Amino acid sequence: MLLLPRLIALPTGSNPEALFHSTWFVESVLSATLVVLVLRTRLPFFKSMPSHLMLAATVVIAVIAVALPYSPLAALFGFVPLPLSYLVIVFVIVVLYVLSAEFTKRVFYRLDQRMVHKLPGQ
Repeated sequence: MLLLPRLIALPTGSNPEALFHSTWFVESVLSATLVVLVLRTRLPFFKSMPSHLMLAATVVIAVIAVALPYSPLAALFGFVPLPLSYLVIVFVIVVLYVLSAEFTKRVFYRLDQRMVHKLPGQ
């Protein structure tokens, strides 16, 4: 994320620091919210539906996180609207993060199963 403003052309007249903070906020909230859906079950996240309440909470949090930089409250937090190119990059980062969490979870549970079978006295 530190290189994001250098990799993508900054909008004319933009505040790079505010743009970085806004992008970081959106990315971190989305990734943290979605990775909870991955880690809550041993199954692949797409094979185990969360409860309606958890799904609703995830959607509400994601919508608020993405909408906040565009809302009247943005100035209160020092946020600025993200250009579409930044939203696309955030989406790609979040998808890659969720996929890496799913992969890591699978490796962990495979290793965990191997360790359980090697425990002495069982």
